[in-house]
Amino acid sequence: MQTSLKEAGGSTTSSEDGTMTLFDFSNSDNQAAILDSWFSMNDVVMGGSSTGALVAGDNKDQNVDGSNSDDDTHHEPKSFCAFKGVLSSAGNGGFASIRSKEISTNLGDFEGLELGVVKGDNRVYKLSIVGPASEFGVVYQADFHAPVTESGKETGKRVGADIHKIRIPFSSFKPSVMGRSVDVKDICGSDVRQIGLMVSKLTDEGTETPEFKYGPFELQLSYLKAYPSSSKR
Repeated sequence: MQTSLKEAGGSTTSSEDGTMTLFDFSNSDNQAAILDSWFSMNDVVMGGSSTGALVAGDNKDQNVDGSNSDDDTHHEPKSFCAFKGVLSSAGNGGFASIRSKEISTNLGDFEGLELGVVKGDNRVYKLSIVGPASEFGVVYQADFHAPVTESGKETGKRVGADIHKIRIPFSSFKPSVMGRSVDVKDICGSDVRQIGLMVSKLTDEGTETPEFKYGPFELQLSYLKAYPSSSKR
């Protein structure tokens, strides 16, 4: 089933800076459609018990470990969605992921993907792409560090007041099957069929993720865009 980007809070037209919004996670008026455009793919398929899903932003402040802050005052719903869950070692597990339904928009004129992060948890995540070779189980993945602001110290490149911008060119995505590198052609924008996010004990090269730990995780998201090459802006 294909996802309509307009129904999922995205756009089929480019903005003034040449980017195209694929998923607007900050669109609180269309949040149900956005959440319905993504589904979970966790390590339960391999006997594990980790959990992970795309959920609406909480309506009260929380710490990145999921616990409530000292201030119990209720706020208006936050304008973000979160990739959130718990990583478990049970059953030799070690990953949680979400994936979009198939998108129909051709991204051949774009150089890569841009993720707007409201808040991270200092974990290493993966942005993933499923292309035409998906029938062979090939997934293209690229690691990124989820920035977090602590005690007023800012990390990552920020856009506006609260958003960290993470750009990954299609040329940086590495092909793999079940976490193992494979020798197939590189991915390009016109090949993109689905997009996903993952947190895993393995990197995009199949090695052990540095400082990986089991337990709660949360990546708060504002948007997912495609960005053009500098020559086309």
